[in-house]
Formats: sequence, C-alpha cells, structure tokens
Amino acid sequence: MTLLLIGTSGIPEARADVRINTTNGVAYFHVLVSLTRGDLLPNPDTRDDDLAYTLSDGGMFEVYIPPDRLPGVSAPGCDLVILRMPWTSPDADPSYIDEKAALLQEILSVRDGDSEEVEVAVELNPYVETSNGTYSLTQCNAFFRTAFERYVPNVEPLTR
Repeated sequence: MTLLLIGTSGIPEARADVRINTTNGVAYFHVLVSLTRGDLLPNPDTRDDDLAYTLSDGGMFEVYIPPDRLPGVSAPGCDLVILRMPWTSPDADPSYIDEKAALLQEILSVRDGDSEEVEVAVELNPYVETSNGTYSLTQCNAFFRTAFERYVPNVEPLTR
C-alpha cells in the first residue's frame, strides 16, 4: 500500500511506501529500500562486532543504516537503524543460508564501492506503530524480510 500523506496546507508531506501483508490474521509491514555506499554506516561502538557486516551462525548478520532510509517511516530518537537478518535453523535447507550469504555479499560489494546499490526488503515488525496512516519505529531496529527461514527479496504477499 502506498500512501500519500496530505498536510494541513494541502501539500504532500511524505510518501509511505509501506506494504501491509496479512498472514494468519497478523499484519506485517514491509518496505523496499535501495541502499548505496553512503547508507551503510560503520559498526557503532555500542554494538558487538560478531554480527556487524559478518555472516554468523544461521545466516545472521547486521547492517546499520540512517533512520531516514526507510521510506515513509519515522524512527524518532534513532541515530541509526540496526537492520538484522534473522537466524535460520541448521535443520532447514542449507540453500537458505546460502541465499542470506549472497545478499550479504551484495551489501558488502556496495559498502566497498564495487557496486552502486542493492535493494533489500525490510520488515518493520515487531517494532512499528501505526497511527492515522503514519508509521513509526518504536526501537532502532528492523529486520530483513524472512519467511519459512529464508530471506524474501520482495514485499509481495507470500505464496508457499
């Protein structure tokens, strides 16, 4: 769902490119984000280096982006947003972790200046509040979109 928010002056204020997908009665909020080299911030001093731009157990990793890179989503009080790839069970198909590793390689290629940009699908749950058509993070965290233990590179409704 793309929303155009109209301010009191009648001028568009922000465009919220948030897609709402409902699964089993739960609303999930997704956005596509095109990341460039300048969007990939260094590991903050307050974070452990184990996940920072590094593939870890179960395909987990973290990247750090400016809060204004989530289109139409505010992140009050955040200097950056931690964008985290969730864990995949070792019992799952090993190709699922390979897919996550390939995405991290694309991100690293952009960070290191070898590629221009990478588009990623982001899930705002569970750290999102909605009110009157606006979206706001309640924590400085978001997740790469995953389902059934694998990365989902789009914001379309799921089909299994």
